Amino acid sequence: MRLKHFIPCGAVIIITLVVTIVYRIWSYEPNPDGWIAEAKTVDIGNDNPVEVRFSNVRNNFAVGIRCSPQVWNSLLSNAPSLSVALLETNKYPAQISDIDPGKIGTYCDEVPGARYLFSISAERGVHFKLSVKGISNQIGPAQIILAKSPAFAP
Repeated sequence: MRLKHFIPCGAVIIITLVVTIVYRIWSYEPNPDGWIAEAKTVDIGNDNPVEVRFSNVRNNFAVGIRCSPQVWNSLLSNAPSLSVALLETNKYPAQISDIDPGKIGTYCDEVPGARYLFSISAERGVHFKLSVKGISNQIGPAQIILAKSPAFAP
């Protein structure tokens, strides 16, 4: 007698699970902010370096910028003078590489309005200075982003 009741209950549970899974797949909408591990708002211009501290750096990340076309064009026209320097990395090793503003094929491509600047890898948080020589006036605000795969926790 108990077996007769168990089979319909098991079928209801399985059907409920299948319907839930199918609904979630059909209603999935990608979240562009899922590609951002951390973001800092800065002002670009006046030949002043920008200091940024990210605490969520663990492994490799792409560092990008989300800004107006005016800010991007000023940065791109002065790209050869773009320099990045580590200021402080606690006692853990960190490395900056692949300084190539506008590079295609990085996690930055997935963030609306963002463009790649360079890669950074570290075991803990990182503090760096971003300098662009030749921008003599204040050109505007920007958001420096730490881009990652949404599959990885920050």
